Amino acid sequence: MHQLHCCWQGLLQLAHQHEREQVPAFDLQYMRMMLQDHQQAIELLTAASQSTDPEVRAYALKTLPAKSHFNHARSVHNRAY
Repeated sequence: MHQLHCCWQGLLQLAHQHEREQVPAFDLQYMRMMLQDHQQAIELLTAASQSTDPEVRAYALKTLPAKSHFNHARSVHNRAY
């Protein structure tokens, strides 16, 4: 989780630097890809949080707070692009 947080922090700092500037196509595509991948992970974790397996459910519920990072990244993306 810590690595994910550090990765998002760096990505968000980069996105903030490029707000209202022309962003290279690679950067834009990368940000879109990360948002899509994290959206899929959130959907899977949300489904897993309803599992009858207590270990699966506990992991999903512990990991779902990362959704706030996704929401922040999405808002930066929407402002910048």
